Amino acid sequence: MKTIYKLIALFAGLLVLSSCSQKLLDIPQLGVQSEANSYITDDDCNAATATIYRNWRHAWSGKGDEGDSYYCNLLWFKTLMSDEALAPGHAAQQDISNLCMTDANPWLAAIYSYLYQTVYAANIVLDKFKPESETKIRNIAEAKFFRALSYYELITLWDRVPLIDHVMTPENNYQCAPATQEDLWAFVVKDLTEAIESGALSHKKNKEDKDMGRITEEAAYAVRGKVYLTTKEFTKARADFDKVITSQLYGLIDNMGDLYHTEANGCKEYIFENIRHWDNSNLYDQDGWQGLEDNWLFTYGMDAPDDAPYKFVNFMGWGTVNPTKKLYDAFIAEEGPSSSRRKASVLGLEDLPALQVTINGSLNWTGNEGYFRFKWLVNRDDERFDAWTGRLNNTPCMRYADVLLMMAEACVRDNVSGDAYINEVRNRSGLGPLSGATIADVKKERFLELCFEATRWQDLKRWEEFEGDMHIELADKGKKIATLYGQADGSATVTYVDNPNPAAGWQPSDIRLPYPLVEIQTNKLITNE
Repeated sequence: MKTIYKLIALFAGLLVLSSCSQKLLDIPQLGVQSEANSYITDDDCNAATATIYRNWRHAWSGKGDEGDSYYCNLLWFKTLMSDEALAPGHAAQQDISNLCMTDANPWLAAIYSYLYQTVYAANIVLDKFKPESETKIRNIAEAKFFRALSYYELITLWDRVPLIDHVMTPENNYQCAPATQEDLWAFVVKDLTEAIESGALSHKKNKEDKDMGRITEEAAYAVRGKVYLTTKEFTKARADFDKVITSQLYGLIDNMGDLYHTEANGCKEYIFENIRHWDNSNLYDQDGWQGLEDNWLFTYGMDAPDDAPYKFVNFMGWGTVNPTKKLYDAFIAEEGPSSSRRKASVLGLEDLPALQVTINGSLNWTGNEGYFRFKWLVNRDDERFDAWTGRLNNTPCMRYADVLLMMAEACVRDNVSGDAYINEVRNRSGLGPLSGATIADVKKERFLELCFEATRWQDLKRWEEFEGDMHIELADKGKKIATLYGQADGSATVTYVDNPNPAAGWQPSDIRLPYPLVEIQTNKLITNE
């Protein structure tokens, strides 16, 4: 992991430079390296692979300020589209949350771009290097993993996308038609299978091994299992999830409240994570906007003292991703008001006094139904105050609880008992064991356990063909706009108004995302018609 940290810090991009014609009297330009000399050594290959990791980090947990697409990432993007969260503030976020996103939405374009940037970086490694050393073999396997992972996101979000398996050049004017889903899924499985069968991917030494910054073989099994679950190959999915479970290298941590904080960096529950290596104050390159967005709105109508039970960052914050009443009610119905999992995830107005949080009359919070996300909430122990609440924590892209619940789902779909897997997750939350767990039990457990972790929208889409979940659960999403108002006596009220946008709420076209306008204008072979 230390190696990859150094690589990410040292290599901000690839040295892809056009070669110059050589003349006898030419004076070599210092600091310039030709492309022909850029992809040779193991160090070159490490540098190119570091760029893949960086690009995926940007895609998953937030890049820096890029105009209208600032602080955009898959973690928030997919969460806001689901029925677990509402968006305040920024118009692009609100349109995503209200299901009235158009092809001109800047976040849509950013997500599409970030994923293909990861594909491009992977293709650089796969095109330019041969498997002629242990280092290169390992990096090639990792490149295939990240290319497959990026395509998993692209396929599940857009259904059909261009299949780019090489570094594109201007000769074809970057025109590429969307491939069929059959071809796309086959490509993803092939990449993951070859990465696994290379034997070059890492393994944790044991459950307590925290020095793992690079992709493991178990991570590749977990992602391939998720692909098989999505494509309804449940027996194959079970076999892959079993590889992760029986490895005995992963487990659930005791305290869910540590997740998304520095205490959990490298922990046994993280299958793979985005490394946040803060070695300087370069906030934007290291995705620091996420810390700012994660925080509550303490500076705008909510306050907490420095000696509050939770070490709030209370000098700035915008409070993106607010829980829905639907999610809060689901927690209460399943677990009761005192559930430790609920309190580590979602808080209500009644929880604020114990945290010494007070509301004043200036609070005017659009996109809030009176509930507050506690998962991801920034903590002063996690922060660098010289960089706009830039965070030191690693962001999990998949954790062991997700694997257990996917295994339970694959078992139930395959008419095999999944009780052991779902009960392992429930036991941590203090819930009684289930006997004869159903698909409804699995769905409920995923909704609660994985809220705000960018799984829900794709879960709903996966279940749409079976039980029609997506159009049922998202039917009214965004049709009414909630606002939380503070009152002079310290209380708060919630009002609802009709959303004037007729596109709000579920539409059949919402089963997949529109292609970004900028991509349609560039690639004439794709269209939203």
